[in-house]
Amino acid sequence: MALVGLGLYWVVRAVLAAVPNLALRFSIKKWAATAALCSSAYYLMISGATSASTRAFIMLAMMLFAILFDRPAISMRSLALAATIILVLGPESLIEPGFQMSFAAVMSLIAIAEWEGTRPRREVGLGNPALARVRRYLRGISTTSLVGSIATIPFAIYHFDRATHYAVLGNLLAMPIMGFVVMPAAALSMFLMPLGLDAWSLRVMAWGIEVMLAVGRWVSSLPGAVSVMPAWPTSALVLVSRRAVDGALASQVALVGGGSATVRRRSGLLGRSTRSHHRSRRNDNRAARAERRIEAAQTRERFIFR
Repeated sequence: MALVGLGLYWVVRAVLAAVPNLALRFSIKKWAATAALCSSAYYLMISGATSASTRAFIMLAMMLFAILFDRPAISMRSLALAATIILVLGPESLIEPGFQMSFAAVMSLIAIAEWEGTRPRREVGLGNPALARVRRYLRGISTTSLVGSIATIPFAIYHFDRATHYAVLGNLLAMPIMGFVVMPAAALSMFLMPLGLDAWSLRVMAWGIEVMLAVGRWVSSLPGAVSVMPAWPTSALVLVSRRAVDGALASQVALVGGGSATVRRRSGLLGRSTRSHHRSRRNDNRAARAERRIEAAQTRERFIFR
């Protein structure tokens, strides 16, 4: 679902951005979001509308609707609204492992992303911009893998009595293959499929998937990769989930407080700059009046002595 929706969104937006008359006059991101929403709905219908695909479509639709209404595309409000819609349509989703793990991972990633957005950006000079981009890419993969793994560990222990320890390593090895081989080949095959030219792109995608599976088997075969855990009671999972939600909400409150403090500081600076502007205008007016008085006195003197 993410491949179909977001892939088409970026493709449409890139094509429209190549036309300056459209990019400068219209909000092309809303056009791209509309196209992505329609394509995702079509994919949902032809895929059978299973529970997992419906959940993914609703979460993607919330993000695209936020773009259409000029709201933050990824936020806790969008996540909460998506969870509410899913639970209204299917209350039994609450006890499914997929629902619990996906929303726990997304909630933790949103909290980390919003916290990261408030930090001052400090670029480490590596001398080579390409190395700096590689560093940021690896840092993003490792951070999202670590956060997602920590967020989903309690649910994995509760439902499967297993805990994995090398998820970050596996994602560091598999995500570049997914991002640079599998997803581009899958997106290309969608456009080539009506022409009957999708065979070679599907072979490339299949090769990438086989490499990812081989990486997964190798990581899972490492010593200590998986630990068997004792069964958790339901009360333990409820307490851990409640603590995670409280932490995410507390981070939101802290961000709002920090934003308010920033606004207050900016308002103070604006007030000081406004007052200084008024003082300078008053000084200019005084100087202008003094010049007019001097000119009037000089005119009177010329008239008297004439």
